[in-house]
Amino acid sequence: MKRVCTLQLYTSKTIFVLPCYMPKPGSTVDESIDAVEEAVGDESDEYKTILAGDFNINMSTEDGRTFCEVLRDVYWSHLRTNPCHWTTRERTSIDAVFSTHDLKCCGVYFQIF
Repeated sequence: MKRVCTLQLYTSKTIFVLPCYMPKPGSTVDESIDAVEEAVGDESDEYKTILAGDFNINMSTEDGRTFCEVLRDVYWSHLRTNPCHWTTRERTSIDAVFSTHDLKCCGVYFQIF
């Protein structure tokens, strides 16, 4: 089952948006990195890239830091969300946004079900 889908936005510059739902909890960091590599491919240098979603990796742990380092070193993509912001159910930060360029925060919108 694919857990990473891609969307290209064609504006004056191409923006590569990757909404993610990563491997189930308990998956290895390598499995998560492999999923990103498969989605991004070799063309990531050509685009502004935004990678966002539910990674099921706590970004404040050693595995999370390793995941962030690989994204930074391989894709020049930096964590743009605070790894100290926790989910509502547990003290983990599994949702994150990465980008190859600076992002301008325009507001936060949320839905309560």
